[in-house]
Parts: sequence; structure tokens; C-alpha cells
Amino acid sequence: LTGAVAAALLALGGGVVAVVAAMPAEADTQICSQYGSTSIQGGKYIMMAFQYAGAVRTIYMDEHKEAPADSWMGWSNGHWEGDTLVVDTTGFNDLSWFDRAGNFHSDALHVVERITAASPDHLNWEATIDDKRVFSRPWKMSMTLYRRKEKGARLLEFRCVEFVEDLIYGHLRKPATRP
Repeated sequence: LTGAVAAALLALGGGVVAVVAAMPAEADTQICSQYGSTSIQGGKYIMMAFQYAGAVRTIYMDEHKEAPADSWMGWSNGHWEGDTLVVDTTGFNDLSWFDRAGNFHSDALHVVERITAASPDHLNWEATIDDKRVFSRPWKMSMTLYRRKEKGARLLEFRCVEFVEDLIYGHLRKPATRP
């Protein structure tokens, strides 16, 4: 299978890992999320849209550079090694967890993903997690991602508990002013 086919197959759903309620997730956690994702590939970028929290991830395929600022999803630089998409992501903030059990990381997190088409309907996804401030050595996780084939399958809007943003961030809101 060609690299273009492999990138198109990123439109697969399924998974096992969820994230802290109402907080954005890292790129690797989003791929594992039980909520769906889809991707759009262009020459310079691969854009991934996730159902969870309306998150969007950009993988820069030819403008490789350092993250301009730390963020929830980090900064992803990608390249092809044959039919395998390799995504190197750094520049994470330290505000999220890997899972609901509270397994955390620091802002030194470095994730290298390898995504390979196993068939027209399956991707093999592997991530190497390295964070010298938290883990004694790098570790890997992997899974098979499956294409959603049911008629009319699409990404839906996922809403966290209603009003959670006001509960968490309400104290930061500017007070109303009267004209």
C-alpha cells in the first residue's frame, strides 16, 4: 500500500484510552480514544480531526521545526519511511494525563508514532513514549485501528458535561460591564 493510502486510512475509529473530562488530550491519546477521528492529507500537512472535544491535530510533513510554544497536542513533524508514516511529536504542556487513572507526563514528553497500513481496513499504530522526567526508560504501546464501515459513519460533536467549562474556567472570565 502506498503512503497516500496509509494516510487516508487514518480515518479509523476505535480504541481503548480516554482522557480527563473536558480537557484536550495529547495526540497519541486521541488516536487511542474510543471516539472517532478522520484525516485530510495534502502535500505539506496531514490534518486530523477528532470527535473528542473537537480537537484538531496538524502533522507538518515538510516544514519540520521546533514547537513555537508548548500545547496540549504538541508539535508534530512527519515523514514517510516506505509505507510507514512516522510522526515525531514534542512541545507538549504538562497539564493532561495519559488516562483516567492519572498516569501523567511532563513537558519533556517526546512521542514517536509509526502508522502502517496492514490492509485497506486496518492500520497498525505504535507509539514510543519517552519522558526522562517521569519514566526511567522509553516504553511502547501499540494497537490495531479499524476503519468504520457502517453506512453514514461520520464524526459527531462530543460534548463534555454541560457547563464544565464554566465550572473550571469561570473564575477567569472578565466581569460584565454595563454601557
